[in-house]
Amino acid sequence: MRDSTMAGPDGPANLYAAVIAAADSELRGAGTLGVLNHEIQAACHVRKAHTTSPAASGEV
Repeated sequence: MRDSTMAGPDGPANLYAAVIAAADSELRGAGTLGVLNHEIQAACHVRKAHTTSPAASGEV
């Protein structure tokens, strides 16, 4: 994950994307979701597996 001193830290971007997802009527009733690196995934099927990659790994 990017350091907060680098251009474009991912923390604020992830929070912004999570708020947008929470407000989306199409996701209503989808349950608990995780939003990382502009990807929306079901929380029960996702894990953060790599310390330097901004993405999450979905597990089905």
